[in-house]
Amino acid sequence: MLEQYRALALDPVATKSKVKYLKSNGSGPFIATLTAVDDNRQIQTDTRLWNKVDDANPIKREILVSGYGYIMLGTLESDDISQDQLFNKFKEAMEFLTSNNVPGIIIDLRGNGGGSDELAAKIAGFFYSETTFYEYQNLYNAQTERLEIVLPSEDDSYIIGWDLPLNITPQSLKYTGPVVALVNPDSVSSAEGVAMVIKNLANGHVVGFYGTNGSFGMTGGGAKLPLGYEISFPTGQSLNINNKIQLDSQNGIGGIVPDVRVPRTSANMITYAKKDENDDVELDAAVAYLQSL
Repeated sequence: MLEQYRALALDPVATKSKVKYLKSNGSGPFIATLTAVDDNRQIQTDTRLWNKVDDANPIKREILVSGYGYIMLGTLESDDISQDQLFNKFKEAMEFLTSNNVPGIIIDLRGNGGGSDELAAKIAGFFYSETTFYEYQNLYNAQTERLEIVLPSEDDSYIIGWDLPLNITPQSLKYTGPVVALVNPDSVSSAEGVAMVIKNLANGHVVGFYGTNGSFGMTGGGAKLPLGYEISFPTGQSLNINNKIQLDSQNGIGGIVPDVRVPRTSANMITYAKKDENDDVELDAAVAYLQSL
């Protein structure tokens, strides 16, 4: 529904659309006729989901005024930063927060477009004390024209073995306090895997207005189109321990659904839409939830 509203701004110039709405004070309903104009995509930009990811510095950490730890995990893959560097930046953030004995940690996955499943599993190791199943990677083999469960190396240069799972391996540093993942529909692919492993913790929770994207398939296929366009498509499935597809949406149901929903009240949504850097409704909700534990 949110995307349908945003799509009103994509109609051809001069298209007229009738919109019925209520004011924030509850008065109405009112009906307005909108006429599409060329705004150089300004409405699309202004109404996009909350996204504070800095591509040049996608992993940031701080101790909030409330005393809780906060990590912006903005990506699991970058053209400019290696997987090892991304992992080390996350490790440094965990070391900083644990050395300051924070009573809880918030992992912000909003706007994270995913990347490496291996990196997602390694990051999960900071919160697990035992080796734990993460996924089977069911990948298309062009030679056999079949899907096969394989475990590739981290750089995908060779296959470690067949019918082997990708596991979460505990890291030497382990955080045992409560952990909250912040998500939105721009949390895609491997970012959803991080949200999944946090939600599976006994003291893990997921907070947000909306769930994640429900797009967990493994991309790898590509095709070039006229005018220089390219499309990519999945060539593999992420399977759970019972060999069932996990997280991918089916009939509109999929992804990671918050167990702590931020209320979509008029006040909350108006504040959310203003995109004030100092007023983050979802982050405030995550802090309030941690304080309630």
